[in-house]
This record gives sequence, structure tokens and C-alpha cells, in this order.
Amino acid sequence: MDTDECQDNNGGCQSLCKNNIGGHECSCAKGFKLQPDGKTCVDVNECAMNDTCDHICINTAGSFQCLCYTGYQAYGITHCGDIDECSINNGSCEHQCINQPGSYQCDCNDGYFLHQNRKDCIASRCPPLREPSKAILSCQQNENEEVCRLQCEENYHFSTLATKRVTYTCSAATHFQWDSDHYNNTLPSCSEKVNAPYFHRKASFSLSANHCQMDTKSRIEQVLYNNIECISDGNCLLHYNLTCNQGQQMRKRSASSTITADFEVVMQPQTPTGNCDVECVTRRSKRKITSTFKKFKRNFKETFTFHEGDVQYVANKRSLNIERIIRSCERGHVIMSNKCIACSVGTYYNSDVDRCLPCPLNYYQDREGQLRCLPCPQSEHSLDIVGAVSTQCGGLCTRGHFSSTGYEPCDPCPSGTYQPDEGHTRCSSCGGGLTTMSEGSIAFAQCMTTMTCAPGTYYDVGKHRCLRCPRGTYQEQSSMNYCIRCPGNTSTDEEGVSDSNQCKDRTCRGQIGGQTGYIQSPNFPGEYPANAECIWHIRAEPGRKIIMVVPEIFLRRQDDCGDQLVMRKTAVQSSTMSFRTCGNVSRPIAFTALTQKLWIQFKSDSTNSAGGFRIHYATYLEDYEELIKDIVADGRLYESDLHQEILKDKETLTALLEVIADPELYFERYSQNEHSTLIPQSFYKLLHNKVTRFFNLAE
Repeated sequence: MDTDECQDNNGGCQSLCKNNIGGHECSCAKGFKLQPDGKTCVDVNECAMNDTCDHICINTAGSFQCLCYTGYQAYGITHCGDIDECSINNGSCEHQCINQPGSYQCDCNDGYFLHQNRKDCIASRCPPLREPSKAILSCQQNENEEVCRLQCEENYHFSTLATKRVTYTCSAATHFQWDSDHYNNTLPSCSEKVNAPYFHRKASFSLSANHCQMDTKSRIEQVLYNNIECISDGNCLLHYNLTCNQGQQMRKRSASSTITADFEVVMQPQTPTGNCDVECVTRRSKRKITSTFKKFKRNFKETFTFHEGDVQYVANKRSLNIERIIRSCERGHVIMSNKCIACSVGTYYNSDVDRCLPCPLNYYQDREGQLRCLPCPQSEHSLDIVGAVSTQCGGLCTRGHFSSTGYEPCDPCPSGTYQPDEGHTRCSSCGGGLTTMSEGSIAFAQCMTTMTCAPGTYYDVGKHRCLRCPRGTYQEQSSMNYCIRCPGNTSTDEEGVSDSNQCKDRTCRGQIGGQTGYIQSPNFPGEYPANAECIWHIRAEPGRKIIMVVPEIFLRRQDDCGDQLVMRKTAVQSSTMSFRTCGNVSRPIAFTALTQKLWIQFKSDSTNSAGGFRIHYATYLEDYEELIKDIVADGRLYESDLHQEILKDKETLTALLEVIADPELYFERYSQNEHSTLIPQSFYKLLHNKVTRFFNLAE
């Protein structure tokens, strides 16, 4: 009586155990393969084969996933086809939509140019400039060009331009773009905060003394303070540094020291008044610091040569060095036309370049004289302008809204129109005299049509009824006014399709001509299309014959063999038949063709569809026919579930067919124990015994 080894610890199998008479067999779930130990399973890496996916292959436990590059859409499980964005609401293009591999672009009719959003079209005229804060923008249309002049309001000043006004021009010669290159960027804004600059002046001198101690330095500091005239007036600050260089010790004499003084006078500007404005304060400050240093220079020798107790100070007149006057502003301000102008709203002060710079993308600044910009509150609508204020942080107009620039502030789409995308300068008309229930509509579905169109149909605004999507298109949503073209070169079997998965490739595929190859049903591994017909011709070279390996076939038998696969010598029905089926083949089979050439036909009808097939072949030398037939006819090749999985695995099947095409490769490849990683021991033994016996080799 046979013992069921699978009852004891699953027969030692990691996954599946099948009891046989006198033994048992381990196998693995789909997507896994048995290890050489005959018990454990390892994931099949389908992505190791380069042709598994058209674009991106991601291996997963027991399976895999195919992804497509941007601009492409998956079909047939592993394939990718270009998306025709122009069939989706005309790509949101106002005029022309041009589809390209993986992308698309909008174009405009003559007399128009493309808006910055790359979708809307603007009549060939200059786009409006965005008037900045506290500025006056006046534009005039001349015969061939438009000229705009920008200047600040009274008592306001540019913080990025050392001028009172700036002129921009636009014409056909500039392709209707402003020559300033400021289009859609905030123009220079104006600032109200204006101050007189600080004036700095540095100087240095040296003097000799009997010795240099703390009290000595204190005395010099006092003299220095007393002789900077503006200090006593409270208008300036003094920064200084005193250093001593001790001289050599002379016998019977005191040491001689050189005292060096480095100092800087900073003239602080007074507050402007009605009687003395910023320019007046600036002139007074400069005169004051100039006169302070003139007096200091005039009195230097006399002032710094004196006795103090037993210490004698002697000024070195030639050592006095007075540098030029330098202007500066408090942080957040820049010098413009001898004035300190605060960085205007929408800008910030950059100390590295000592300039006011526009706030970067997605940042704003509402205050003048600031050192940084603030991040806009998080929004799904990106802001792609620089130099913004908080009211512009909203960025693009949202769906259902528009403006002349595509940026906020925006207006809702009027009744009878809609806008499904962001950042547009217009709204699309419902057409056909249709209206909407309210303003701000975001989709054609909000247009009040006479009927609601189901998926697979679209609303024709001219006929005011729902029509089926034409063949080669689909529509997965309801209440739409267009159908989407299938990706790439795929099509649908019928009209009115509501699922993109029904888009199928009708191309008959295969790799024929070498000693190994394959044929493949259209759209494989996805379902094949209706009313398809494929014909392949395989011809063996003189002295060679053909072997076909069928891993599995999926055909619909229910429709009276309307779908069938035939292999015979020629197209003539009476010619020698090698294989014919109109149903599923779930267990792998291999057979040698009865002739040196094969005419293969696959046909499908319009009734049903299934997964199709990928059938491999090889040609072998007639000298090896006895060996090949011995292998093919051995039932052990197909009885084992494990062996069946080997014949269904693309990697191992390809390797085996290469050996069949040239059996001597068997000794090159498998004598080095390559079989231990590629095929299990039982399969190896089956082949090894037959091959060695054929070549009269001892094990």
C-alpha cells in the first residue's frame, strides 16, 4: 500500500506536495521555482528577461509589475503605447494640439502666439504688464509698437533701479514680448522708506612715548575723543584700536615705545524734517565729517605732542593717513542716487551682493527693508512668479476660474463655460447653446445637457444626443463630450468601449529566421483582438528539422472553433497537418513537425477573446532526430508538475531550445553543473541519460 509522504511535514516541501505511487514530488506556487534541493522555492525574477516589459519592470514576490514612462499608457499587461493627449479635451490647447511620442505641444493659429501656460493663445499683441506696488504704469500704443513707462508714485523710489523712470517696448520685432524680459515677472516695485546714508571715514597715525602702559593708552584715548569734533555734537560714533610696540631697552635710558592708533568715524544721519529733507541731511552729514577731519589734520601735530607727568608724547606727522569717505545704509537698504532706499515689497536684501533681490519662487514679502522672504502658505497651486507679495501667493487661477494672465486675482468662469485646468486665461464654452447651473464650473459634466451620457459614449453638442465612442477610442467616465484615442497603435474590437484595457494591439508578432525563435498572438500576454488573422512561415535550413514547444495556449472553445491555431506544411488545407487546436492547452507539449517547413495561421472571430499564446521553436540537425524524438515522446517530460513549470518558464525554455538546436552545447553548459541552478535534478537526469546514451558516453 502506498504511503502518502505529504502527510508527514508536507513531505519536507516548502510549498506544494504531490503524492505519487512510491514517492512524492515538491512543487511551487505560480511565480516561484523549485531549488536544486527539490524542496525549497525561490521567487522567479521575471525582470531578468529583457523583453518582459516594454519600459519598466518591477519584480515582486511571485509576480511582477510593468510600468510605463511618462506620456505612455499600459496595454496588454506588459506593453506601453504613446498617449494621444490631443484626444483628451484637445490637450487643453485653445487652438492646435500636436501629439508627440511621450508628450504633446500646443500651437496657435496665424495671428496668435502661445501664452506662458503653453496652452492658451493670445492675439498677436503685447501681453499686459503687471503693475507693481506703489508705481504708475502708463502705456501708449504707437503705430508699430507699444511703449510702457514705469515710475514710482510721489515720495516713493525704486530700490533696484538708480533711475526715476524706466521704459519698456513691445512690437512684432520683439515677437510681441517685452524687450525688458520682465513679462509675467513682477516689475521693479517702489519703496517709501528713504533715509540719508551713513558716512564712514577711517584714519591712522602713530606717536612715540617713553613707555606704553594702560594709563598711557587712556590718555591718548581721551585726547582722541576731544579732537573729533562731531562727537561732542552727538552726531557721530568713534571706533578705535591702540597698539604698542615696545622699543629696545637702552642702557641708562627708558624704553622707547611706538603707539599706533587706528580709528573710524561714523557720521549718523539726522532725521529729515520739513526744513531739511533727505538730500539736505545727506549734504550736511558729508560736510560735517569732511570738516571734522580737516580740523583733526590741521591740529594733529600740536594736539598729540605733549607731556603727561614723566611721559613725553611726540606725534609723527607723516604717519597720519586719512582714507576716503565711504557711504553705507542700515541693513535692508541700498544706495540709490545718494539715498538709502529700503528694499521694496516683493524683494529682500542680499548682503552677499549688497542688492535688493526679488523673492524666489513660492516666497513673498509684504514689508519694506527685510532681510529675507517668507514661504507662501502651502497650496496645491504653484506660484511661478518672482518678486511676489502675499496676495499673489495663490499663484495660478484654480479650476473653474480664469484671468487675463492666468494668475490671481481670478474670476469664476461665466455661466455656460467651464475650465478643468489651472492657470488659464479663458474658459471653454459648453457649446450648442448649453448653459451651466452656476458660475465657476470645472467640467463639461456641469453643462446642462438634454441627457446624461454613460461611459463608452460622448455628448454631441451639435446633435444634442449621446453617441457611441468610435472604434479605436474609449471613455471611462460619464457625461463627457469627447472620447480618448487608444494608446500607441492599439484599437478596440467594437464601438462604445468604456474600459481602456479593451485597447488591443493587432500586430502579429514573432522572432523567426534563426535556429530558435517564437511566434506570439497579437496583444500577448493580454487578450487577443477580435477578427484577427496572423500567418507565420517557419522554414528549416537544409538538413535540419523543426521542433515546436507549446507552454500553454488560451483560446475560446465556446464559439464553435471560431478562434483557432493551425500548423501545417502549406496554406493548402489538404497539406500535411502538424498541429491544430481551437481550445486551451494548459499542459505543455512538444512535437516535431512532420515537414521541414510550417505554415502557421491564427484566426479569431468577433465573439470571444482570451489570453492567446507564445510558442517557441527550434531547428535541429536531422542526425539528432532519434534523440529529439526520444525526448519529446517520453511522458515523464510532461507528467511532473515540476517539469511542466520548466517548460512554461521563459528563461529555462530558451536555454533548453538552444541545446536542442545544438545538442553538443549540452556538454559545454551542463558538465560544469550549470544544471544545478537552472533546472532541477529530476529533469537533468531525464535529459542526461538520453543524451549520454545517444552519444555513447558513460556517466
